Amino acid sequence: GTKRRPIVLVPGFLGPAWHRDRPTSSRWYNYWGEARTLGTSEAPVLCAWPSGLASLHDRACELFAQIKGGVTDYGVEHSQHFGHARYGRSYDGLFPEWCEANPIHLVGHSLGGQTVRVLQHLLDTNAFAGHRTSAAWVCSVTAINAPLNGSLAAYALGEKEEDAPAVVKFSPGHLLGCLVHLVAFLDVRLAGFDLGLDQWRLSVWKNGPAAFATLREALLERSKIVESADNAAYDATVHSMTAWNRSIATQ
Repeated sequence: GTKRRPIVLVPGFLGPAWHRDRPTSSRWYNYWGEARTLGTSEAPVLCAWPSGLASLHDRACELFAQIKGGVTDYGVEHSQHFGHARYGRSYDGLFPEWCEANPIHLVGHSLGGQTVRVLQHLLDTNAFAGHRTSAAWVCSVTAINAPLNGSLAAYALGEKEEDAPAVVKFSPGHLLGCLVHLVAFLDVRLAGFDLGLDQWRLSVWKNGPAAFATLREALLERSKIVESADNAAYDATVHSMTAWNRSIATQ
């Protein structure tokens, strides 16, 4: 019979992260509307939910785990370089049989467009430990309203044009970063919205005194997340996308 070729939808900046105990849509927030109902038996529509605040690399790693199944692995070199945990959440897998013989279609909106390109790049470079992957795991990549060359909006939010990823103090981006730290510290979900930043060990309930030190540093000095090259806002800049576009060989 005809093989299944799932269509995986990937949201953009500030999309809710997937959590097994909490729905990603409600009467107040339904990112994809009716799109998830448009699939067929040969091409079912699946929704993945990487963190809406994490970097393209981290989001791509989360996507891989959510689709294939297993524990999110951000990679030894990457996690050590940026100072967060190597492993994240575990997933059952939206399409566990995913491989070169059973490829998928990827559709990304906004930052999701860059995310699916980076995922295919990581597949092409065989970046996922324990798996032999290739770009052929993906049938097609579709980007909807995605700033594939970066967006000037990132600078309007506070990224310093001459010194990114440094952020202007008290800019919208800086204040959003402070709010993210506070919410993650308390480990609460505003209106059910999950930040999906477990790898940064920000929750006081899970990480104790270390979380206090991280929060203090973020609010009074410098955030190791907001002012690093490992977050969604920086990856939306022209600086970041110029570098990514040079390294991505898949088309």
